[in-house]
Amino acid sequence: FHMPKADTDSAMRLYKEALTIRQAILGNEHCDCATTLNNIGRVFYMKGEYNEAMQCYRESLRIRHTLLGDDHLDVAATIYNAGQTHHQCGELDE
Repeated sequence: FHMPKADTDSAMRLYKEALTIRQAILGNEHCDCATTLNNIGRVFYMKGEYNEAMQCYRESLRIRHTLLGDDHLDVAATIYNAGQTHHQCGELDE
């Protein structure tokens, strides 16, 4: 997931639109919604909005843990993103 900073506003708008549609059709507790939340978190991270990023990662991780279990690559990806955010914030004990 890489894009120039100038595109973050467009990316955020599109991801939020996709999340709204996915939640309406699939329900909130669906893997596709968790993926979109993770992607929204990545955009927040790129914008330096780390608290908002962590909120998205927590919700994505909650859904992914519930649906996929602890040993799934998508769970690991969200854990990695959360860890990267903690590192960026200097929260190295998290």
